[in-house]
Amino acid sequence: MSITDQTTLSGRKIENRTTSGEYRPVHARHGVDIPHMTFAWSLKLHPNVAASATGIMTEHATATRNGRAFGYADSHPALAANYLVHSSFRVNTSHYKLTVDEHFRSGRSTKYITTVFDFLVTLV
Repeated sequence: MSITDQTTLSGRKIENRTTSGEYRPVHARHGVDIPHMTFAWSLKLHPNVAASATGIMTEHATATRNGRAFGYADSHPALAANYLVHSSFRVNTSHYKLTVDEHFRSGRSTKYITTVFDFLVTLV
């Protein structure tokens, strides 16, 4: 399959049309194919930890790719402590670090919980 020099802009996604009529996504800046997939994640506090909450929980998640922020963030200001926090973002072959910060009132104090997922994605 060969790529023609015909490039179209559909919304914010640039695609190249192949000689067989298929469209393949390309990186808008460099005009080269970048395979990707959606990485879906979820996290739920242990029931004993969630039971200690006396108020709502705040959650904020960020991720880095190869040590640099790439614009992903997820946050919820008012969740039950037993909520299954979940989200997703696009990944390609890279090293990622997803950090989820949660905090909630527990008695007279505030509990802070940070969970870090450090992982590699290799797309073939």
